[in-house]
Amino acid sequence: MLLLIIKIININISNEAIFFTWCQILRLHTKFQNQNQLYL
Repeated sequence: MLLLIIKIININISNEAIFFTWCQILRLHTKFQNQNQLYL
């Protein structure tokens, strides 16, 4: 039972990490797009 809880917690942590990473990537991507629009 405890092992199952640990597994679920680990999955949730990895999902949050993936979500956070995607947010950072999207933020950088939009930042670059905005800079490109300024230069054009």
